[in-house]
Amino acid sequence: TQIAKRLPAVFTPIPASSGFAKLFPLESRERPTIDRKAAIPISAENPFAVTALSEDGKLVEMSVPSGPRSTTFVKRWFKAEDVFGGVKWLPKPQPFSPEVPCLAYFSAGRHPPELCGKIPAGTQCALLGEGPAGRERLRLVQARRQSEACGVAADFALLLIRENPPVKTKAEYAARAKQLFAEHAFRSGRPWGKMHPSLLGNNGCYECAGMAADFATYMVDGGLTTGERFEKADEIRAGDVVRKKGHYFAVVDRKGPKLTTIEGNMNATVSQSRDRYSVKDGKLFIGGKDAEFECGWHNFPPPAP
Repeated sequence: TQIAKRLPAVFTPIPASSGFAKLFPLESRERPTIDRKAAIPISAENPFAVTALSEDGKLVEMSVPSGPRSTTFVKRWFKAEDVFGGVKWLPKPQPFSPEVPCLAYFSAGRHPPELCGKIPAGTQCALLGEGPAGRERLRLVQARRQSEACGVAADFALLLIRENPPVKTKAEYAARAKQLFAEHAFRSGRPWGKMHPSLLGNNGCYECAGMAADFATYMVDGGLTTGERFEKADEIRAGDVVRKKGHYFAVVDRKGPKLTTIEGNMNATVSQSRDRYSVKDGKLFIGGKDAEFECGWHNFPPPAP
């Protein structure tokens, strides 16, 4: 009932089997026979839109691709157990407002969940239960999130969430940095090119700026330039957002002259590196050449209270 009141909603199915990679639609609502010829791949990178539920809750209508690699969409009915079979529902949905920022994910079956956004602290949601996310289980919520999936504009989404408070200690920073590097959405080679937006809600940030801003949000709930500004390359340290001529990148760690970095729009992809950038004699270098450092922003450690 809670879901039915707020449809359409963007969602990636959570089948009972974590290895379930395809959905099979029904011939129709009136003929609930599985259509074996119309297998639809499940991809957390391309969620579907839940558009209706049957009154008894046993059937789910979704907007899905009309065929493999199709750019057109159709509405098909599915068995609810195939769509929501991996969800452990609460007896009754509960009002939920996270006390700290949360990362939002779509399920990806046996694989790590797909990061798709941020739920700010205090956001009014409905807690529905929990669902599998790789080897762990995360809370499943219904939250207001304007987006489009499979040709349907939606004001809500069904999301898995993980608490993500700003890091405050070196140990917390190290753990969060490891988590960031493991995110499927931030892996090296992931498409992140022209006009690719921030994933975590940094408005107006695209391409390299979007990735750098997402780094600050992920680590300290900051933004592209919300840290303490500095103008000397020698001052670069872990947690920084750096601007060189024509490009932004984030510094995950620094050991001596070498920087561990993550950046977007590097050959139109995400790039994680431990040797591309270095600092020497007061200058920032990329591949041994002057990178033309302009300025940066310290995000960690946080300022004293």
